[in-house]
Amino acid sequence: MSGDPVSNRPDFQIPTGHPANAAFVAAGAKDPVTQVVDAALELLKNQLPPHVIVERFPDRPADYDFQGQAAALVIYDGSRFDATGTREDIRLVVSLLVRSLDGDHGAYAIIHAIRLALHDQSLAGATGMRPTEVELETEAEGVFRWRLAFTASLPAQHARTPRLGLPRGFATSRP
Repeated sequence: MSGDPVSNRPDFQIPTGHPANAAFVAAGAKDPVTQVVDAALELLKNQLPPHVIVERFPDRPADYDFQGQAAALVIYDGSRFDATGTREDIRLVVSLLVRSLDGDHGAYAIIHAIRLALHDQSLAGATGMRPTEVELETEAEGVFRWRLAFTASLPAQHARTPRLGLPRGFATSRP
């Protein structure tokens, strides 16, 4: 058995619908990152004021036609893994485009609303989202672009060799 204390528990099993379960992945379900991004989009659409457009970050950002007062664009920004490769810390970024800084429709109010909406929310089986950064990236032609970064953890399981604990009766001393 491995040195991982969780998988050494005889009663440990990854739930069938969990993103780390090999059967879940093999059944053609969305990958864990897409699930987290989709959940973040849904949450922000329900939590942010109606004047904020909430969308997936565009595939071609240079072609994005920003027409409203504010837009929150969600994108996966990469991952880091722990030393054992069993935990994946994913970074989710909300790129906020706004035309003003102050007031109900301004950057400061929307930044606060985004942070409140995502902070400590568990999305698609991940741990609660942790805010890690808020930064003004650019201002051009009266449009401010802010970067709000969040991190959450997921189990990083290998799809070919799921690490499921066996019932006590199946334990063996053979290698």
